[in-house]
Amino acid sequence: MIRAIVALGKWLDARFPAKVTITQEVIESLLGMYKDIKSVQVEIRQVVDRHEYRMAKAEDSIKAIKDAMTKAPTMAAQVRADYIRSGRMPE
Repeated sequence: MIRAIVALGKWLDARFPAKVTITQEVIESLLGMYKDIKSVQVEIRQVVDRHEYRMAKAEDSIKAIKDAMTKAPTMAAQVRADYIRSGRMPE
């Protein structure tokens, strides 16, 4: 049993070395990738903001159309009633 544990320990040491070396080139490469990711993130946010603005404008337009469609018969009836009341239009 002890031999198996020792063998497992040796295998783990060989498989996963204790030290990792990071060079300046690797750090600079990672920083460059980070800057690229941040710039893409900013561009995506701008596109999303533009689309959210357009969606809000479209929703406002749809709401205005719905309001106009529901108010139109009511307004026409009101105008007709005003004409009738004023005597300008026969019933």
